[in-house]
Amino acid sequence: MLIVDRIGLLGRLYALSDIAFIGGSLASYGGHNPLEPAACSLPILFGPDMSDFKQISQMLVKAGAAIEIKDQKSLLETVVEIFRQNKKAEDMGMRAYNVFCDKQGAVDRTLEAIQGTLELDASLIRNVQ
Repeated sequence: MLIVDRIGLLGRLYALSDIAFIGGSLASYGGHNPLEPAACSLPILFGPDMSDFKQISQMLVKAGAAIEIKDQKSLLETVVEIFRQNKKAEDMGMRAYNVFCDKQGAVDRTLEAIQGTLELDASLIRNVQ
């Protein structure tokens, strides 16, 4: 087990990991970005406070890619269970990666929506004149 508290290092360490626990989620800190370990096809665990990433964490749970744990004891139990069931870890990682791939391009889709709204507003202004 490795605990990291350093910006910029975590992405590289996910690539070397077998499982990811999202810090800041057992206490009320809102969690961290679960798409980073999803990009590395990792099974993902997090606590009850993923309020900063609510939508994507719910999507990962629904897809069977992540498990919300309740406390430290259930974290340990769940990690042991996943390590004992290699197929489960592999399936969760694959599902996490699929969610990650499905969500790629969000910035482009957002920009297209904004552009469409701006074009609509401009046409309304022209019609008023």
